Amino acid sequence: MSSCSKWICGLMNQWIAILLFLLVLACNKQEGEISISKTVLTTKVIGNKIEPLKQKESIEAGSHLFYDLVTSSSSEDCILIWRSVFGDRILQGTKLSEEVIRFYVPKQLTQKSGLAKVLIYQKGVLVQNSEVVIKPLEATGISESFLGPRSIIIDKDQVSMLSVIPLDKFRNPMPDKYKNTFRFKYPKESVQTSRSEIKDFVSYKYFSPMGNVGKIHLAASAGNGNTLEEEILVVPGQASNFEIFVENLYPYADARQHLVLKSSEIKDIFGNSIADGTLINFVIKDQSGKSSFYNGISIGGIVEVNIENPSSATNWSVQAFLYGVVKSNDLNINFIASMKDFEVTLKDRVIHIGPVIGPLDQIVSNGTEVLLILNGDQKSLEIIEGMAIYEIPDNLVEGDELDLTISILGKTKQVYEDIK
Repeated sequence: MSSCSKWICGLMNQWIAILLFLLVLACNKQEGEISISKTVLTTKVIGNKIEPLKQKESIEAGSHLFYDLVTSSSSEDCILIWRSVFGDRILQGTKLSEEVIRFYVPKQLTQKSGLAKVLIYQKGVLVQNSEVVIKPLEATGISESFLGPRSIIIDKDQVSMLSVIPLDKFRNPMPDKYKNTFRFKYPKESVQTSRSEIKDFVSYKYFSPMGNVGKIHLAASAGNGNTLEEEILVVPGQASNFEIFVENLYPYADARQHLVLKSSEIKDIFGNSIADGTLINFVIKDQSGKSSFYNGISIGGIVEVNIENPSSATNWSVQAFLYGVVKSNDLNINFIASMKDFEVTLKDRVIHIGPVIGPLDQIVSNGTEVLLILNGDQKSLEIIEGMAIYEIPDNLVEGDELDLTISILGKTKQVYEDIK
């Protein structure tokens, strides 16, 4: 037998031994564990030219991977360099037999998808230069999702976008053309579905308002992975002008009474009510030019505000504003005096006020305030059974002049008299 034939037979025997060893090793693996072995020749012969062996292969993320180097060198003379975007990792081999060194690639290196290079050196000489494409597994778990903006105005040219990055159990993103499904529900509409493909790890969809205010509920799924539910709030647009009117009006100048100002339903151009909690400003001007300001909060597009009646006869001009631009009609309210008349008499250093008669010829209620100003000194009294009584203080003596002003429910009387 020629020397060449002997060399070929010896090489075949080595390969058979290696294959038998790998078969036994695979049988002892735990169930479900993926093992990928690569046997590497130090050189290959093409014609008369000797070149390093080059190859490109693909594996799934998390695969159990090892390389066998057929060589008679010691394990100390051989190293494997795993090169990826995370840097280089130098791995030392284990001698399995006189002619085989095994390099185990740790699982944490195969869990990250992408391209890796495998460089094996024997006594400083590169004998293996190959690439490994690590493919992600099926998408699972909670996918990364990003939404914004989270609120859009219905009558503006605004859109919101949901971006989704499906991930496998090692948090690897999915490759291009991987299928992703969006499910969403507009206000007052049924659930809709839209499908798209992953590109550059991301799948996205734009959402624009469709005429109804409320919440757009949306989510996405890819493979066995799902996003959390997201929401886009569609808010009403610019409101239209509205009306205000008076409810429960007691048209007398009596500060113990209240009136209710109420608006019509305030809507945008699409007929949607303004958002609950919208602030409406009421401006009241009386006939003297004095202005008062009140605020109301909308509920169901309607705003109500309770306002105390004035204490004296006057005329109010009322108007409501929204955002300082949208406004209501100008409302006029007239308040008349809440009493007809009262008498003031001075007897035995006592000022008698009353009886005080109301607009319905009734005695005014107990507790009605009487404002008395005597020679510049102001006092506050209360009406009891239609009367108020005030004793002249001792510092005023007989012959002193009284300058007396009395105001009740907006009606005022003045008395000038000498003390007797």
